[in-house]
Amino acid sequence: MLGDLTPILVFSLVGGFTHDGGFSLVDVLRNIALLGAGWIAAVIVLRPYAKQGLLRLVGTWALGITAGALLRAAVLGRSVDAEYLGFWGVTMAVTLVVLATWRLLARTLGASLDPTAPS
Repeated sequence: MLGDLTPILVFSLVGGFTHDGGFSLVDVLRNIALLGAGWIAAVIVLRPYAKQGLLRLVGTWALGITAGALLRAAVLGRSVDAEYLGFWGVTMAVTLVVLATWRLLARTLGASLDPTAPS
């Protein structure tokens, strides 16, 4: 599960370094906490680690990142308008790409490190 939080970490760090106003560790940690809370809530509801499958993982990603983005909007007092939907869209796209990359790497490395796997 911790590895699946990698997309949130990457997204928050990239955002922290690329937005105007300079890097703010507090903002990065806040975004990690809020988006991570959404992910963990989705894990509790959908249980992707107890019942594995691509559909369950994608559902966890979609629900978790959306819930985290809505939680972030509420905490920051932002309205969910067209501008915020842009933030949500970028968040969804970046986290999906990083999650897919992370899962592919984990599967590839896991298979190469498994002494019982056929060579």
